[in-house]
Amino acid sequence: MKHLMDFLAGDCVTTSRTLSESFERSLSLVERLRLRMHLLGCLFCRRYRRQLQVLHRLAGFVDASVRSDGEQAASLSPDARERIRNALAPESDSRADS
Repeated sequence: MKHLMDFLAGDCVTTSRTLSESFERSLSLVERLRLRMHLLGCLFCRRYRRQLQVLHRLAGFVDASVRSDGEQAASLSPDARERIRNALAPESDSRADS
């Protein structure tokens, strides 16, 4: 019976791969049906799907913070840049000595 269910609904390894791919491409009808059948009976894969959805949304927020020319939408103030340079200067000097 387990082999029949694996055939119809797929196993967790295949399902997790298909879930990941579903964010990058459109799934075929058979893939969608297998995915749906597997998710009906597998709590762990449903949790994994929710985790992927959260990560996908968070990645979208990161992408939205980058302008079309590749620069960050929000930038540091000149004062903050200078403080960072000063804080890193001793570290870079010690690396140059090694």
